[in-house]
Amino acid sequence: MLTFLADETLLLAGNAAGLEASVPSYVGGISLWAAALVLIAAANTFALWMRLAGAPSCLS
Repeated sequence: MLTFLADETLLLAGNAAGLEASVPSYVGGISLWAAALVLIAAANTFALWMRLAGAPSCLS
């Protein structure tokens, strides 16, 4: 979830900079968005201990 927050922040922050200046933040936002989708899709392949260790971070 925090990855989606970070990429949306990059995408929206780049809009204020203008078209040419916003390209790096747009690419960064799209890269984080793609990484978040990979992490969501691969969640079933993580070991049980990793899921249990990461569960408290979802609550904060």
